[in-house]
Amino acid sequence: MLSASERVKSKVPYEAEISYGQRQGQKLDIFGGTRLPNLKLETIVEEIEEAAVYIMNYAIKLGSRRVVFGGHSAGAHLLAMLLSSVWYSKLHDDQRKLINGFILFSGVFDLKPIVNTYINDALSLSQSDARLLSPMFLDVKQSGCEKLPKILVVVGQYDSPAFQEQSKQYAQKLQHENYEVSLLTIPDVDHFDIVANLDSDEYILVKTM
Repeated sequence: MLSASERVKSKVPYEAEISYGQRQGQKLDIFGGTRLPNLKLETIVEEIEEAAVYIMNYAIKLGSRRVVFGGHSAGAHLLAMLLSSVWYSKLHDDQRKLINGFILFSGVFDLKPIVNTYINDALSLSQSDARLLSPMFLDVKQSGCEKLPKILVVVGQYDSPAFQEQSKQYAQKLQHENYEVSLLTIPDVDHFDIVANLDSDEYILVKTM
């Protein structure tokens, strides 16, 4: 039987150990998912859970000092779904200690508004499906995670009003559930600059991290 790591590497596009930033030893692992409409969204969510298992096993193998999970736009949705899964509660103590936080960049946390748009051509979601796959309506505590590392919800000043409002509402939801969460609006960036600027140590978000 294939291990979780082997299953991820066989199914999910990924790039590991990319040198990142200007500090020695910084590495970046990039994981994609099977593109819609080849798989249903709920299957892609499962792929991301397997990828997260792989990342933590790999971090232990490398002797990493800390791990930060990040997701942008649809990737932020998948990361938020990960927080609502049983993944974190199943990690070993030595793996949990490595996780320094989660960063959700300009995310989509409520899928219901897109059901009647062209975006749903690839997703094929019903309203009930959209609700079940929306982190906004999932109770993180039901995953068995009473406590999580700090969560940073980030949105750009020039992101669309919909992205800004969803980020605000999701941060408020997590705060209401007593998780350590901050909402940060980055000035002078749009939906794409917000992550494109991460290679600069002078970027406000890098300094925050």
